[in-house]
Amino acid sequence: MQLGFILVLLLSVFIAIFAIQNGDIVSVDLFFASYKVSQALVILISVGLGAIIAGALGLFRRFKRAMNIKDLNKKISFLEEEKETFVENIKKLEQENKKLETFNTDLKSEIEKLEDEIEQLPKEQEDIKSNIEKINEYSDNNIIDNSDETGAEEEDEKE
Repeated sequence: MQLGFILVLLLSVFIAIFAIQNGDIVSVDLFFASYKVSQALVILISVGLGAIIAGALGLFRRFKRAMNIKDLNKKISFLEEEKETFVENIKKLEQENKKLETFNTDLKSEIEKLEDEIEQLPKEQEDIKSNIEKINEYSDNNIIDNSDETGAEEEDEKE
């Protein structure tokens, strides 16, 4: 910034010296009028108008850049808010994922228990079948014994 100011100051001094050295009267035609003025005045007015035009264009660029920066800052704010929302959603999803992993682990252990029980079912079924057979044998023996006893009692009664 200071370097630019120094260059502009040196250029201004150079232009002023140039204008003073060329101070002759010249005729200037502007539209339909003709004026006789000092050449130094023409040079200084031309440089002044050039500086004003360059300054106006610079202000326009600066204004345009400021508007662009303002829009970009709005976008940054929006994107930061969106990022925070995404981060919160990610945290929620990670917590839900942990819960689901725990639930999955619990389900796997439950499945293993049920599979063990299913493996035990044929053995238990065989045990139950053998117990039923024993009960049936015992019942058959009791019925035979009872029928023998009832048959003997009936013979006793007949006599």
